[in-house]
Formats: sequence, structure tokens, C-alpha cells
Amino acid sequence: MKYIPPFEERETEELIAIANCNTDDWQKDAILQAQAELKRRNISKEYQQEIIREWQDNYDEFLRLREIEFQKNENEKYSISQCVIIFFLAPFILLGKIHFDLSVNDLKNQNYKVKARQRVTLLTTSAITFSLIIYLLSHGYIL
Repeated sequence: MKYIPPFEERETEELIAIANCNTDDWQKDAILQAQAELKRRNISKEYQQEIIREWQDNYDEFLRLREIEFQKNENEKYSISQCVIIFFLAPFILLGKIHFDLSVNDLKNQNYKVKARQRVTLLTTSAITFSLIIYLLSHGYIL
């Protein structure tokens, strides 16, 4: 089977990735062609394993740094000025007209536990406050 771009034109690291994956990622024919091209280029199995170990080390370092970032995010808070902005923009944020910072779901996904609670509280209290003001204005209690 022919692949685009042809295996002869692909970078060595891409061929290593293809040749050392399983059939869930690439068809068996593609894996065999990548292995054949690596052999034609005289790329040893040892070198391929060295590259794969390097990728694994990079991935492990990425996970370690991500875990540090998640731990740091856990107790981060909004500043007073950010709280004021969220409070006054809440009706527009809730209607989807304005985006300010991350959504509650995004905050939770990135482990901003305190910020997520603050945002829910600010949006809720703002919605209640604005609803109360509108109610009072519409019934002549204010002005």
C-alpha cells in the first residue's frame, strides 16, 4: 500500500514512532514499511530504543511538571479586583455574552478548587442581587 507522504520522505523520528507502535495506531503494512525504511537507513534497534526512552523521559517530565502545576492551582484565589469584575459582569457571563477567565468546569479540570468555589459564589450572589434589583425597580420600591 502507498502512503502519503511516502516513508522514504519521512523524518527518522516519525518512522521510529510508526515502527514501534501497535496496530491500534497504524495498519500492520505501514508498520512493516516503516521498519523496512529504518533498516534501509541503517537505524539500529538500540538507537530506536534510545529515542523511545528519551520520549518517555520527556513525557514523564511533562507529567511531573503538570502535577506541580495542579498542586499550585489548588489554592490559588481571585484577586479583589477580579472578584469585583466577575460580580458586575455575571449577568453577561451567565448569558454567554462575555467570557472572563476560565469557566467553572475549566477551573475544576485544572484543579483550581478555590477559584471554582469563588466563581460559583460570585455568579450566584450577583444573579440574586441583580434579580432583586430588577424586581424592586419593576415594583416601584426603588426610585
